[in-house]
Amino acid sequence: MVLSRGTRSKLQQAKRDLDLMTAMTRLDKYQVLVIDDIGYVKKTDAETQVLFEFIAHRYESGSLIITSNQPFSQWITSFQTP
Repeated sequence: MVLSRGTRSKLQQAKRDLDLMTAMTRLDKYQVLVIDDIGYVKKTDAETQVLFEFIAHRYESGSLIITSNQPFSQWITSFQTP
């Protein structure tokens, strides 16, 4: 499953509603998730925090593939806010 913009928005809303763990657990039914082109759009602090929590959760529950159009050495720019 590829995490769409809608899925990311649902995760952010779940965090605001203090229900992020439930939302992340629903995605555990998929063996592999893909976050495609992570550097395409700059993220806010809140989005970066949700992404970090999701990656940490997924580390323990299933496989995650992350792609970017940037070299790995520049991935840090994907996680910094403007």
